[in-house]
Amino acid sequence: MLKPFLVLATLGLLPGPGPRPATHPKPAAVAPAPDSTSVRLRYGSPSAELNELMGRVLSIEEHRLELHDRRLAGRRLHLTWQEYRRGVPGPEKELTTDASLTRLDSAGRFRFTIYARQATPEQVENKFILPRASVTRSFKAAASQADKYSLRFDIHPTRRAADQAGAAPNSPAEEFSLPLGAKTILAVYTLPYEHEGMYLYCGLAQSRVPVTEWYRRFQVPHFVVYRARVE
Repeated sequence: MLKPFLVLATLGLLPGPGPRPATHPKPAAVAPAPDSTSVRLRYGSPSAELNELMGRVLSIEEHRLELHDRRLAGRRLHLTWQEYRRGVPGPEKELTTDASLTRLDSAGRFRFTIYARQATPEQVENKFILPRASVTRSFKAAASQADKYSLRFDIHPTRRAADQAGAAPNSPAEEFSLPLGAKTILAVYTLPYEHEGMYLYCGLAQSRVPVTEWYRRFQVPHFVVYRARVE
């Protein structure tokens, strides 16, 4: 597959503790904190014409993500990035040091969009459109391969969002789980691996091979790992 899948996700809420007994009062039982939430993801625009223009003419990928979980009101989505070249990881860096730019609102909602594109014959870039700012990260592409990069979210097991059942939109919403408190890979901006003359993206992302092994196993010379942690 040459085009990435997108994933959108709505978050479930854990029921609160039950009422206190009328007699022999004692503290209400507190349900254990859930260990994950959901991220809602959609690839591209609802407009088929705009998708064709962006994808086939301009070679721009658009990924729209949303977290919406009242339990997470006021918390931060901490985002980092790290390049791997020929299997050697560079330093892990902050996407932004301003924590307010990635803070969920009072309803536990946070929406952002990521655009990925070839900027020049030698350079690729990812632009994060956050609610109050935009952040661009540019990378030197592998030689003669700047047109082959793809931003992959299908590194996660995904499911079609519940509210998409029976619908046939141009780009159906999907969702995936994001652990709470632990750092995890959000997406990988990567070259494909080549097999029998084909460029394989989905097979790479869904291989379940750790990214640290991608060069050894698939000879992928360059990719960027984006990680996220709900803090």
